[in-house]
Formats: sequence, structure tokens, C-alpha cells
Amino acid sequence: TTTTLPFTLSKTWRFFWICLNTSYVMEFFMQTLVKRHALSQSTMLWLQRLLMACSSIAAILVLPEVRLRPGVVFCSVVLNFVNRGHDVFNTVVIGGIVVRFILPCWL
Repeated sequence: TTTTLPFTLSKTWRFFWICLNTSYVMEFFMQTLVKRHALSQSTMLWLQRLLMACSSIAAILVLPEVRLRPGVVFCSVVLNFVNRGHDVFNTVVIGGIVVRFILPCWL
């Protein structure tokens, strides 16, 4: 009998998660270094691009393992452009849509 690991324990997901978290933490750390004049703004921007490129590659590797729902993706993009600066609210709305309309189909 073969057992499959949960998606969140897969190597692909872990790679994506560590890249994403590293890029966020490093972004704030590098901003502090720029404020203290220990790092130039241009170097920080170059390093941020590198970190986000790695995170984007990791995200692309995760996509085949995720059940994408085009309607949910579209709503999320529209909300994030129309309702800028309200990330928590947008996430709650999309989460509500998923719980109400998508999850019952999976059960």
C-alpha cells in the first residue's frame, strides 16, 4: 500500500513556502540596512528582484499540483486591483467564496 503525503508536506510546496517567507523577511531586513546606510538602494532592489524571481519560479513549480479555479483567480485579481490596500478584506472575501461555492464540490 502506498500512502501519499499531504500537499503541504511535499518538497515542491516546502520549497515555495521557504522562498516566499525568505523573500518577505529579507525585504524588511534589507530596508533596515538601507535606512542605516549599510546597503545601497540599488543593491537592495537588485537583491529583491533576485529573491522574487526565485519565489516566482517556486510558485510556478507548485501550480501543477494545485486545483486552480479560474473564477476564483479572476475574482482575486479583480479585488486586489479594485480594492487596493485592503489585503485582509480581499483574502476573507475570496476565502468566503471558496468555502461557500468551491469546498462543497470537493466533499
